[in-house]
Amino acid sequence: DDAIAIRCAEKRIKNPKPCEHITVTNCVFAVYASAIRISVGTGFIRHIRFSNITVHRGGTMIKLQTSYNGNGCAKIEDVNFSNVSIENVGFPIELLGDVGSIRHVTLDNIRARGMAGIKRPTGSRAA
Repeated sequence: DDAIAIRCAEKRIKNPKPCEHITVTNCVFAVYASAIRISVGTGFIRHIRFSNITVHRGGTMIKLQTSYNGNGCAKIEDVNFSNVSIENVGFPIELLGDVGSIRHVTLDNIRARGMAGIKRPTGSRAA
């Protein structure tokens, strides 16, 4: 349901390693869920680059989520979004999680038209 989903799952693999050094570029999306979801699992997600992305429709353009229903503890860091165009989405950016961390996220040259603003639940420690 998400166009791009990047996850960590250290508990599920024999020799855990970070989910890292991923580049996504020159994509056009139209989805009903999240266009880009970086989330869920236990471990590190880092050194991720998105550039030249267009989203024509979506529930959320960028979702960063450290846990889901209390499961997981993702540590998301060093994520860069550049040259992104967003139209007709519910939320351009959504930050969720009560454990884990979100650090060093860069947004450069983002143009967004959403139906709501940035969504971050009260009490969330994701920052």
